[in-house]
Amino acid sequence: MITQRWNTWYIGCAGFAQTGRDDYSQKLIVEKKVINKIIDDKFPIPDEFKGNLYFHWNRNNHDFGTYYDLVAKYSNDYENNAECTDDDMQVWNKLCDWLSDVESYDWESEKIMDKCQTLYREMYPIKVVYQKNEENNLEIMRKVD
Repeated sequence: MITQRWNTWYIGCAGFAQTGRDDYSQKLIVEKKVINKIIDDKFPIPDEFKGNLYFHWNRNNHDFGTYYDLVAKYSNDYENNAECTDDDMQVWNKLCDWLSDVESYDWESEKIMDKCQTLYREMYPIKVVYQKNEENNLEIMRKVD
């Protein structure tokens, strides 16, 4: 039985979810949804790589906690075969060019951050209540989850 081996190409993330913050889990869910939609719309996997390439949210450890970033996993056969024939080398170069395009996309753009913020507000609305502060005779605002 041959076990398929996978290599990893790091793509990144938008930076909307920040490790160590109380809202990390909720913002991560939102960021994944936004980025996955962009991947589906702008970077569908080319037919010739389907079954040998997929996207995955990679778990990483950090001093402030666990964080996730997007990676592409691809069969190591592409890399191993690149040394064999000119056709294999062309396939390898096409894969690298395509992955470079995905990686170099402006994942931290203002447009993506705005999409994340809008979806975050839709998915996790903030309720605001006004409460009278008797001591100072002032009304104060506070968030209620």
